[in-house]
Amino acid sequence: MRKLSVGRIDGFVVEEESGIKAMQESGVTNVVYEPGKPLSKREVFFGFQDTDAGRALAEKFSQALEAMKADGTLEKIMSRAQ
Repeated sequence: MRKLSVGRIDGFVVEEESGIKAMQESGVTNVVYEPGKPLSKREVFFGFQDTDAGRALAEKFSQALEAMKADGTLEKIMSRAQ
């Protein structure tokens, strides 16, 4: 980030959370990015084994995510990453 800040490099490709942390830790103030225009974006999926135990875990996981969405917990956690 410091090299980008002083013009020694023209760009820096990084995952958003790591990039924000790198900016904060480096102390640069003249590096910007446009959150609305990501270079790429991927959906995230969670995988479970196709067994009785795996399906049961997947169901519990899905229920927990739905509960977190409903009570605002998930949004609170995700907003910290911004």
